[in-house]
Amino acid sequence: MYSFPSPMRYCRFLCSSILSVFLLLSAGCLTGFAQARNIYLDSLENRLADKAVSVTEKAGIYNILIESHRTSDRYEQAFHYIRLLRRLADSAQLPVEQVKVFVHLGTIAGNKGEYDKARLYADTAELTATKSGNNLAKSYSSYLLAHSQLNLSESENVVKTVHKALSFLSAYPEEYSLYAKLNYFLYAVYTDWNNLDNSLRYARESVAFAERSNDKNLLSNAYTALAVSYTYQYEKSRSNKDLQLIIQTQEKAADLYRQFPGRVADFTFALARTNKADYQLRYYPDLSASAQQQIEKEVREVLDVVGKLKNSQPVVASALGILATLAKRNGDQPAEEQYLLEARRVLLTQQPVYLHTLQMVTGQLAQLYAEKGQFRKAYEYRNDEINYTHQLFDQDQAASVQRLTAQFQSQKREAEMKALEEKAESQRRQKLLYIGLGIAGLAGSFFMFRSYHFRLKYSLERAKQLSTEKSEAELLIKFQEEEQARLRIEQQLLEVSQQKLQDEVMASQLHIHHKNEVLSQLKETISGGTINTIQQILRKESLMDNDFEKAKFRIQEVHPHFFRNLNEKAGQKLTPLDLQYCAYLYLGMDTKQIASLLHVEPKSVRVTKYRLKKKFGLDEKDSLISFLQQSAG
Repeated sequence: MYSFPSPMRYCRFLCSSILSVFLLLSAGCLTGFAQARNIYLDSLENRLADKAVSVTEKAGIYNILIESHRTSDRYEQAFHYIRLLRRLADSAQLPVEQVKVFVHLGTIAGNKGEYDKARLYADTAELTATKSGNNLAKSYSSYLLAHSQLNLSESENVVKTVHKALSFLSAYPEEYSLYAKLNYFLYAVYTDWNNLDNSLRYARESVAFAERSNDKNLLSNAYTALAVSYTYQYEKSRSNKDLQLIIQTQEKAADLYRQFPGRVADFTFALARTNKADYQLRYYPDLSASAQQQIEKEVREVLDVVGKLKNSQPVVASALGILATLAKRNGDQPAEEQYLLEARRVLLTQQPVYLHTLQMVTGQLAQLYAEKGQFRKAYEYRNDEINYTHQLFDQDQAASVQRLTAQFQSQKREAEMKALEEKAESQRRQKLLYIGLGIAGLAGSFFMFRSYHFRLKYSLERAKQLSTEKSEAELLIKFQEEEQARLRIEQQLLEVSQQKLQDEVMASQLHIHHKNEVLSQLKETISGGTINTIQQILRKESLMDNDFEKAKFRIQEVHPHFFRNLNEKAGQKLTPLDLQYCAYLYLGMDTKQIASLLHVEPKSVRVTKYRLKKKFGLDEKDSLISFLQQSAG
């Protein structure tokens, strides 16, 4: 069976094929014409002989004839009508037609792979349009720039340039053909980016504008593009409805050829027919005999239409490949072999050879002979396929280098143009500045003498006013400074009061804790002790209260920041019990007194003292009591 690329690659391949044809036909509507040429083209040429034809109509006819010859590779005739169009545009001062002259020249250069020259024409078109100030002319120059960028695969720049052209077109809603072509460019970019939503969106926009135009060839190309977008959609949904849309849309593209004789290019018709056959063979694995006969009939129609056209070898070979696929489905290997060999022979008659199709056909021949057991032939054709693959790679590399070189030259020219524009703008501003300074100098000289005594009087009054304002400002500053000083003192007093209150709370907590311990001791004594023992405890506690009140006073009044300082110096957080031990040690109580007060063993007091040293980061030789006394300072 005749092989196809993978689905996504296949869609991109179709898009590339359609785009190639569209770029050939992008600025006009006609090509090789076969039988219908005399009906349409000859009538246009006869119309030019009529002296009553208007300048606008004559320019339109020139544009159609230019594109007819250009897309048929008859460049000499195309250049002849380009010269006539240029002469007409210059004499009648038609800025849009002047720009179209460069559009035609740039399109021809792009078709011939002369990317540097094509970009130069695009720059010239832009300069011409800018000088004219005509937005329609600017939109055509942007169209040519997008065309050049598309040839160089500058996809992001294409999108920017197309939107720029559309902005210029906002005042020309009747320019349906140009709208259709610009949307076609967007379709091509988003299809290459595998963006289904935008691919469909812009393909539909292109169809909608092409339907409103009088360009039937453009409409046929737009239908073919929409069919490709539907192919993307079908690959995703596998819906029979989407499959029907593909076939129906492609059939619309082909039908225009018969509905409007001479107004749809032969290559455009051939592309529509072969694409439809490809879709049917790819997506309908079980075709009926009648369906296969219809495909064969339509493919042979393609061969009849394009068989004698210049550079039609790839289209002829594709049509023969479809016939080979049909023969293979029916098990007819001799017919398959005949079609493939004929396709290869036709491709080799073109110079340079179209390697993409030749590689595919050669590979199919290698596969066919392998299936037939003719391994020597299979080996030879497989080697040829590999050789074509290498040539194709080299060809693509050379084309890439050429595109990159053109891109570099384009960017270099853009940078130079930008620098020149900036320099011109700078010179213009400098000139305006000098003029302004001159005018200001003359005016200043004229009014200087008359305004001298007024300025002197004003200066004296201003000096007096400034002196008054200075005095008021100094008073205001002094008042603000005094107010800030008062607020700082109040803040400090508030902080001292707050700290004192916190220290009092801490000292009271220590006292309360001790009281709780005494009450607990009394409770135990009452339950099993004597009156004398209780009285002894109370007397001892009374003395302790007096001592504690003195200590509390000493800590609060003499060393108000004692507890805060301890917390700041501690490496670990101090517990209330830690603070209580620190207070007792600071008051000079020994281990037994503290143990008696807290009702713990002296050993526990010593352990706590050791632990406090660690928290304060003291060595064993350091005195904890000395540290506490220093902390009270």
